[in-house]
Amino acid sequence: MAGRTNEQIAHELMVGVSTVKKHVTRILAKSDSRSRTELTVKWWAGGTTPWFRPPGFVSRSDQL
Repeated sequence: MAGRTNEQIAHELMVGVSTVKKHVTRILAKSDSRSRTELTVKWWAGGTTPWFRPPGFVSRSDQL
């Protein structure tokens, strides 16, 4: 969500901060990433697992 903090995401989605933290932790674990930044780099490089790619997504590496 565009560089938002856990608190900002929780407020926008009307959920608790702990819920956001749990989901972020699970996403990072499934993508084998240590941080949101690392996940972003993997996303743009096309190195994330297929479950994390939206339908029709084409990575930068696919375009080269």
